[in-house]
Amino acid sequence: MSSTIFVSDGIEASPFLDSAVVPASDYIQGAMADAAPGTTVMNVGDDHAYGTPGYYVSLLAEARGHRPVPNTRDILAWGRKGNNGRARGIPTFDPSSLAAGAAVRRNAPERSHAPSRSAHGFARFKVGVLSTDGEPYGASSASSIGDFARSCDAFGLDVVMLGKTQIDELDDMDALFIRDLADPAGHTYSFARRAADLRMPVVDDPVSIIGCSDKVFVHERLTRHRVPVPRAVVMTPDLPIEAAIERLGLPLVLKIPDGSFCIGVHQVRSVGEGRRLLSEMRRHHPVLLAQEYLPTEFDWRIGMLDGSLLFACKYFMARDHWQVLKYRPEGPPEQGDVASVALAEVPHALLDCASRAAAAMGNGLHGIDIKEHDGGYRVIEVNCNPDMDSGFEVAEREWARLAEWFRDGIEKMRGADRRVCALSA
Repeated sequence: MSSTIFVSDGIEASPFLDSAVVPASDYIQGAMADAAPGTTVMNVGDDHAYGTPGYYVSLLAEARGHRPVPNTRDILAWGRKGNNGRARGIPTFDPSSLAAGAAVRRNAPERSHAPSRSAHGFARFKVGVLSTDGEPYGASSASSIGDFARSCDAFGLDVVMLGKTQIDELDDMDALFIRDLADPAGHTYSFARRAADLRMPVVDDPVSIIGCSDKVFVHERLTRHRVPVPRAVVMTPDLPIEAAIERLGLPLVLKIPDGSFCIGVHQVRSVGEGRRLLSEMRRHHPVLLAQEYLPTEFDWRIGMLDGSLLFACKYFMARDHWQVLKYRPEGPPEQGDVASVALAEVPHALLDCASRAAAAMGNGLHGIDIKEHDGGYRVIEVNCNPDMDSGFEVAEREWARLAEWFRDGIEKMRGADRRVCALSA
């Protein structure tokens, strides 16, 4: 098996390199997906901007355990430097200039660290909560954040509200809880990245925001970990709707990869409708996901915190609709009911499915959406930044567990920093 894969259209193989050459669309659709973990993927296209096929080469390389150059962190960092969303400044590579197995390294800025503060006795720490007034897709209401703050107080934590322009105030925080909509191309990722570089507990962490915010990544990751998911086809720009229909049948569901709250999710009932929707959606999203349609009365939502079960609820479909939200030409969307369910009453097989899905995506706070269909369970999505509102998904017990998680994480981080200082003294 090759130790290096070059991915780009128009690149020819070289007999002097231990490498394979794969078109970008083929790699996205699964070519060389079984290459050994750690295989270097040289993403040599000229456009790696967020959402382009070039971006998905690096994103799916990470989902498969490969080592992409450039990686998604580099791509997103470059996109924030005012390059009109087009990451052309990331270095491209000439395959003939590399010897077999050669490592490629780039300079990276040193991480900054939060100033050390005294933690004698039961010291109080600050948890920044990123929540923008008027944000329509915020993950917790103001009253729910108040409930979280009261739980934090019992654990020696003071909640400090932060707006989207207050990223520099993270230097004075000890932890970060993000309640704005998670978006790799938005301010939430910038906050998460800064918090991680400051070595503080953060929900959601930047890796989770990159992975969980993308349905193509989630499908690839769960499939590789043998978590049951709906059958799906990754729709690269060269793939017609007929290819998805042949594999999935009709109706099927066509999704933009980074949509949320049922936005950009459409049911396809015919070839003509599929062609029209595919053409419209590709104007802004070159890579899409087609999934088999699994009709259910409700979706399960299982909340997981750092690999442990946190809450369970049912999201019922909106009236006379196939999704939990029904958008209308005017006015707010119609929403189905939400019913909290005690974890003791949730089928063990369902909880096991959710736990496996969360483990595949890493640590953090996750909301796993699962459909119960034909006697089995299939994971639809793994969400970071899941909705948590008092009286719906969570209650005082869950807020207290989250506050305790932040407190433990702060003390663990500070203990590690003190050990490093002692060793270097």
